[in-house]
Amino acid sequence: MAAARGVFAELDGDPAAAAAAYAEGAKRFETLGVPLEQWLALLGVERSLTATGDGSGAAQASSAAREVRASMPSSELLVAPGAEFSSRPQPSA
Repeated sequence: MAAARGVFAELDGDPAAAAAAYAEGAKRFETLGVPLEQWLALLGVERSLTATGDGSGAAQASSAAREVRASMPSSELLVAPGAEFSSRPQPSA
């Protein structure tokens, strides 16, 4: 939900709130072990911080996003519609 709040904040023209929400989402996705969504959330942080004029923060988010993307197998981005996700590791409770 945090990353979704980032999308809505961006649409509402509040890049600072969007950056905070995306950052929270990225942390949660990292905890859950979902690198694709973590990567996308970090790109949202970068985009939002760029909009606020925080180039340093945007560069840090960009670097973190590149690290996450580099750790992902190419197949992570190539999932066929209707593919089974049961083999994906489940987060521990």
